[in-house]
Parts: sequence; C-alpha cells; structure tokens
Amino acid sequence: MLYSELKILKKEQKAMISVQNKLLATQEELRNRVNELETNNKHLQRQFDNLLNSCDTKKNYESNLTADFKQHDHGNVTERNVTSTPKKRAGITKTDMVRGLVPLQVAFLVRQTNNAFPFSHGQTIIFDNLYANIGNGYNPHNGIFRAPVAGLYIVLLTVASDFTRTPDIEVVMDGTALCRSVVALANYLSSSCNVIVHLNAGDNVWARIMDDHPDNRIRGGYFSTFSMAMISSDEALSS
Repeated sequence: MLYSELKILKKEQKAMISVQNKLLATQEELRNRVNELETNNKHLQRQFDNLLNSCDTKKNYESNLTADFKQHDHGNVTERNVTSTPKKRAGITKTDMVRGLVPLQVAFLVRQTNNAFPFSHGQTIIFDNLYANIGNGYNPHNGIFRAPVAGLYIVLLTVASDFTRTPDIEVVMDGTALCRSVVALANYLSSSCNVIVHLNAGDNVWARIMDDHPDNRIRGGYFSTFSMAMISSDEALSS
C-alpha cells in the first residue's frame, strides 16, 4: 500500500517538474521577444532621427517656425505668425516656401510612455509623449495630424500589447480608412499599420480604435509609436 502511494507521488512529482520546465521555457521565450522588440524600436528610432537630420534646410526652417514674418503688399506691411494652426491653402508656390509661408519639412513622432487603457470603439489614440513635431502639423491634445502642405506622406503606426491584447486599430484620413491592423492576442506582441498616401493641405489623419474589447491595452515604454513624414511636396514634384 505504501509502495503504491509512493509510486503515485513520484509520478505526480515528475508531472510537476515537466510543467515547471515548460513554464521556464515560455518565460525565456517571452524575455527574448521583449529584447527583440526593444532592439527593433531602437532601430526605428535611429531611422527616424536620420530622416529628420537629412534635410539641409532644417535649421532655417525651424527658425522660421518660431518667428513672425512680414510680407509687403502694395507698400503695406502685414504680419502673420507661422506657428498658428495650419489651414487649407490653395495655389502654394515655391516663392511661398522660400519666404517661410509654408513648411519645407513636415514630420512628427509620438510615443506611449505609460500603459494605456481602457478604449472604446472609434476612440482616437492620443500618445502621451511628443518626440518631434516638425511643421507643427500634429496636435498633441487631440491626436490629429493636419497636413500643412500638399504632397506624399508616409504613415507608420506600431502598437504593442503588454500582458493582455492590443485593440484592432486603423489609420484614417478625414474618417476614411487608410490602413488597418488586426488584434494581437498573445502577450508582448505588436501590430503595425503603414501606408504611403497623398494629402492635400488641410487633410486630417489620425489613429483610432476599431473595437471595444474590455481587455484592450496599449503598452508604454516607447513600444507603441505613431509617426508621419512628408516624402515630397506637390510643388517639389512639379518643379
């Protein structure tokens, strides 16, 4: 009788050791995945920094953004602040761009530092860390980018999960979907939504939630980012 019980206990012990080994293997796999995501995030950060530093006119442009300019019109002087909210303009010319009336560069990058939740269907994703906003097209208060210049833009959105799941997300232009990303069900995974699109001056672009699952969470720690950059303006393409 005692021998039989001992035999059962040994069998249960062996099963527990097997489960423990599987848990350790899963933990190691998750740790490797987190390290991989951190490496990828650093690589994307370097790429974005290089993009911002590649334009020779960056220094002059940023100086124009923070100063008022004066325009002479039939002998009268009018003043305008270029840091105001961009609005749709028609007939942008190369002269306008040289004078500083419109940005020569447009790009922004926002990141999530803290885990964010909960979310509801149609909710705009507002990231809590504004890293760069060249051209002042992005509004950090409502999460919406308004194109100050017509041209080709690249859109990059990456959302990571923590220990639950990421929501279904989409990037929209004035309410029309540009790209979508499905939910990541596994822990510590990320989903992306990337697209190249032509925007007219004044077009609005933002990222929003497509579902209202109660476990939706967006991971912070710079694993979740949203960025856009103007590849070329219409004026440059036509010149």
